[in-house]
Amino acid sequence: MRTHNFLLFFGLIMAGCMSNDSKQQPNTEKETAIAGIDTINHQIIIDLPVLAAQGKLPLEDTIHFKRDPHFKNEEKDFIGFALADLLKTAFDHFHFDTAKAIVLFECTDGYTPTTPLALLYGKNRPYVVSADTDAAKGKKWAPGFEKFAPFYLVWDDYLPADHRYVYPYSLVKIKVLSIHKAFKNAYPIDNPDMVKGFMLYSQNCMKCHAINKEGGEMGPEFNYPKNITEYWSEANIIAFAKNSTAFRINSKMPPVTDLKDEEFVEIVKYLKYISKHKVIE
Repeated sequence: MRTHNFLLFFGLIMAGCMSNDSKQQPNTEKETAIAGIDTINHQIIIDLPVLAAQGKLPLEDTIHFKRDPHFKNEEKDFIGFALADLLKTAFDHFHFDTAKAIVLFECTDGYTPTTPLALLYGKNRPYVVSADTDAAKGKKWAPGFEKFAPFYLVWDDYLPADHRYVYPYSLVKIKVLSIHKAFKNAYPIDNPDMVKGFMLYSQNCMKCHAINKEGGEMGPEFNYPKNITEYWSEANIIAFAKNSTAFRINSKMPPVTDLKDEEFVEIVKYLKYISKHKVIE
């Protein structure tokens, strides 16, 4: 669902971008975040708190979810809106190749997961929620869940075996862009054989572990100044990913359980490749 104000908002943005593109282009992310569309880099940037403060987010409603991973896999009701509704008007004017585009979610704690753009339009739809209906009157979140503010991403159904379905909380920004532009210093533009490993890495590792400072910040950088393959063996890298607590007590890294051994090998191949391409801008 969308409000008329939201439709008018994006309509005015697109008109302004198209009419002024040859005259003046935004110079800072702050400008594009408020506008929502960056015509220079061909990306959409949505700053959720900014749009919320301006009253320009889609109309919220109570939405029922079958299971939620952060709430003991129980059924939950949240207040929110469909992410597709937020993006639809922009996509009417701004074409993306869904096979090569991603959605990047930025959170206040440094967590930056990504998911393929095409996944947003499957049967399992994502929603942006701002409140839990079980919270006390006058509150948006129950005690212990205040960190979920300002926004939390939830899907129709929880599919734990598929890591593409991410559940970021403390969500503040949503970006849509082509994957090679999202990670221009990490994408193997000169070696197509490494793309498979990069895609596996970006879907399973990059939300926490950056490459050349592109990616999440919850875990250590894996390429600069030392690539992880320069101080850990391939066997230890794979074993750690499968069960980090066997290496470090109280490790907070969740085990990667849905990858095949040959997929882990592809990731390590990519890591060895990127070790020869260290770039910090």
